[in-house]
Amino acid sequence: MSASLGSTIALYAGLLGGWAAARAVRGRGRHRLQTAGLAVLEAGLIGQALLGAAVILAGRRAAEPATHAGYLVASVLVLPVALSAGAGLQGVWQTAVTAIACLAVVVVALRLQATW
Repeated sequence: MSASLGSTIALYAGLLGGWAAARAVRGRGRHRLQTAGLAVLEAGLIGQALLGAAVILAGRRAAEPATHAGYLVASVLVLPVALSAGAGLQGVWQTAVTAIACLAVVVVALRLQATW
């Protein structure tokens, strides 16, 4: 696993979530650039999961293999599940769901590093 990739993803998700939280506090909806940012974040999460799976298949083992595998799967699913759950929402609530989903990604990215 790449610690720098995990840290970059956590930082990016934190910044994106902070931006979404700031817009939610001001009562604004999700900006279209945030939607693009979420797509970039999901691509990074998929890349991290593929890299993690490749490292495991190459023979290296995580300190907690089952927990680590669970976090790899969760890392890819957090954003799509959260955003599909909030798909019917509009305005500030949609932005709040984005902020919470990004916070969840930060936690999962940091837990991935801890379980490796």
